Amino acid sequence: MVNLAVVIFLLRKFLFQPYLAYVVKQEEKQLAIDEAANTIAAIKDDAEKEANKILSDAHASAHNVREKAEGMAEAQAANILEAAEDSAKRIQEKASSDVTQVEKQLKNRYSEDVLQAALTMNKKLFKDESQANEVFFKKNA
Repeated sequence: MVNLAVVIFLLRKFLFQPYLAYVVKQEEKQLAIDEAANTIAAIKDDAEKEANKILSDAHASAHNVREKAEGMAEAQAANILEAAEDSAKRIQEKASSDVTQVEKQLKNRYSEDVLQAALTMNKKLFKDESQANEVFFKKNA
């Protein structure tokens, strides 16, 4: 019996206690690993949420920028169109003015030509030049 008690004591002292201590340490390590995994998972979830929020904000910002750019482009197009219409109007007014001026010049030139032709015809009808001009101006005055 003493031998059995000594064997049990030795087994307990050198086998069971160290093995139980080892199992407890392994269990603590496993708990620490599980806790770290849970922490990492929580951090990962938070990071994914933050990434999704940043992505959503970026999409919203891009949408706002696009709308603002479209508005600016429309305003710029309207300004360009208005400037083109103003330019076309000025060109049309200048062309109209030029046509009026050319018409006046032609009228004056043809009036002078007609007058000269009338004087020449009177000169041929009336042999005396002074009489021809005098009669012509009396009739047209």
